[in-house]
Amino acid sequence: MNRKMSERTKETIRLCKVKLENLKNRLDSSKEANIVYNRLLIEKSVLEDNIKKKPNIFFQKLKEIFSKNHEKRICDYFKNSKI
Repeated sequence: MNRKMSERTKETIRLCKVKLENLKNRLDSSKEANIVYNRLLIEKSVLEDNIKKKPNIFFQKLKEIFSKNHEKRICDYFKNSKI
């Protein structure tokens, strides 16, 4: 997830939080408000899950490079030999 997408997602999450706060007052009085509240709650949780699952690709690739266990196989010792 690149920086712009991450910022847009975070902004969308903030917007969902504001809408949820506004709808809390009308939950008991309106069935439609309850439905919209539930939809927003699901949308917010999905967006937060996406942020957690897709960290910055740059750091993820760096982590892969430095954390690999470079075990040598027997064929690695004979790369230059001709059969």
